[in-house]
Amino acid sequence: MAQVGNSFIQGVTPQQIVKDLIQLYSIEQLNIHAYKNVLHNMGGKTELLIGDRFEGLIKVSEGHSQKIAKRIGVLGGNLPSSLSSIERLSSIELSEFGNPNSIDNLTDTLLSRFRNIIPSIHNTIEKYQTNDILTFSTVLPIFEFYVNHEDELEAFNN
Repeated sequence: MAQVGNSFIQGVTPQQIVKDLIQLYSIEQLNIHAYKNVLHNMGGKTELLIGDRFEGLIKVSEGHSQKIAKRIGVLGGNLPSSLSSIERLSSIELSEFGNPNSIDNLTDTLLSRFRNIIPSIHNTIEKYQTNDILTFSTVLPIFEFYVNHEDELEAFNN
């Protein structure tokens, strides 16, 4: 554990922070799995039009996972070791993608997923913005990504 960095944590234990971060890590891991599954089953025009978008989402979620995992490690926590553990540790129910060849279905489901994820991230930000600046600064850009892309998906769906 990073002694000096962790010495700035106030009013909560590193274990409490790790528990919350593992929930966010689990959400990102489930996203990676879901996006890869959609991409694998996508074909035709849909793949040509938005396949690259899903490849990008995979990379973004992998980046989010890596940032969160690094913070968990600094706090002395351990990552879940299996997909079933990740599913169990996720704090929210995420919408399943239906027809991977329907752009409307995919964008509707993404919008629904983002709308479920944003409050979880916001709760973590609120909880740690004054107690742990390093966790706050790790999670804030992830929050910004989802909020900004929710706005884009809303515009696309209208």
